[in-house]
Amino acid sequence: MRLLETYDVWNDGGLDAVAREYWHPEIELEVPPGWEVLLGTNRAVGRDDVVEIYRNATSAIQDSKVDLIDYEEIGGEFVCTMRFRGRGQSSGVDVESVQMFQVIRIEDGLVRRLRFFADLESARAAAASG
Repeated sequence: MRLLETYDVWNDGGLDAVAREYWHPEIELEVPPGWEVLLGTNRAVGRDDVVEIYRNATSAIQDSKVDLIDYEEIGGEFVCTMRFRGRGQSSGVDVESVQMFQVIRIEDGLVRRLRFFADLESARAAAASG
């Protein structure tokens, strides 16, 4: 499945490779309330803007990797449980995020919408309602 490839490509080729090969030019990103403190916004549209948000969010992490823990399809979208990991840019200490939950819509073989949620139940409900 093409969606599953995106996690491997991130781990092998990084953010730019995923954006170039798997993200729709008009990709939409939405994050839960409170995340805008870290990301500077709670919503972005367009590959360049979404790349910039990811780049800012992961700038303190070297060798950023993504672990796909689980996924399910609900209402034509994919609910993914994942986490980021890497090494602190200045400290060199290994870091790992808490589990995060994504709802991903695929159109024409590309990620068209990417929504993050703080918990699995909210992600499932969002996928079910479209």
